[in-house]
Amino acid sequence: MNGSGPGVRARGALTDPWRLLRFGLVGIVATVLYAVFAWLFTVPAGLPAVVASILAYCLGALFSYSAHRRITFRSDRPVMQEVPRFAGVSLIGWIVAILSPLILTNGWGLPPVVAIVFASVAVPVLSFIGLERFVFRSK
Repeated sequence: MNGSGPGVRARGALTDPWRLLRFGLVGIVATVLYAVFAWLFTVPAGLPAVVASILAYCLGALFSYSAHRRITFRSDRPVMQEVPRFAGVSLIGWIVAILSPLILTNGWGLPPVVAIVFASVAVPVLSFIGLERFVFRSK
């Protein structure tokens, strides 16, 4: 079975281009929240930068999950099925962001901007695909 036919609902960015816009807007807000929380935890609260970054990232991820569930993908799948999958997709993005400078800059000697641009494109693309196909897909 190829997954096509009258009973199969078409999905994806090509059938819902607004989903990409919603994904981008949620991502921008999550990034701003991360930056604000990281600053608050580091400067006024005096936490070490790494601790502040981890806490801020977790808070941004909570927002990101909720907003993608309700706004971007409008999921009706049980939360207990989605949360571990969301964490997995987020972990993959984090690994790509870490490996990019290690491989492209440290390993291959490319300028840091190449790794930054690569991660800035690859992580959202991989995240969108993972969220759409693995986390928030219809039951």
